[in-house]
Amino acid sequence: MVRVQSRDRVYAVRKHGEALYRDLFCASLEDSSNKDPESECLQTMWKCWITTVPVGVKIEPHAHKDHEQVYYMIKGSGIIIIGEEKVKVRAGDCIYLPTDMPHSFINDGDEEVEIFCVGANIFRPWINK
Repeated sequence: MVRVQSRDRVYAVRKHGEALYRDLFCASLEDSSNKDPESECLQTMWKCWITTVPVGVKIEPHAHKDHEQVYYMIKGSGIIIIGEEKVKVRAGDCIYLPTDMPHSFINDGDEEVEIFCVGANIFRPWINK
């Protein structure tokens, strides 16, 4: 079965400050802002989503237990902070975030930032999906 979700049809929720998150696909509707049953299809990943960060907005520092993430910068630029490291990133860059590592993002550019994000569960033998 082909499943398609659209950024423009998924409800955006504010998380980690003033950033907007649009969950596209997930492993569980309980963990997702997207309550469309068609979005609940992931087997080994946690979820994928699009984060929109308005100009001047900071995603507050936070960490995730038991899953790592990958961010792909669709548009805009800013500063990614992972642990104590700060790196300037821009559209076209792909960023790896290890599990349990505090991270945040600052849009210090002059346009809205869009980031495609994927969260993947680390190996946990007790998961029986």
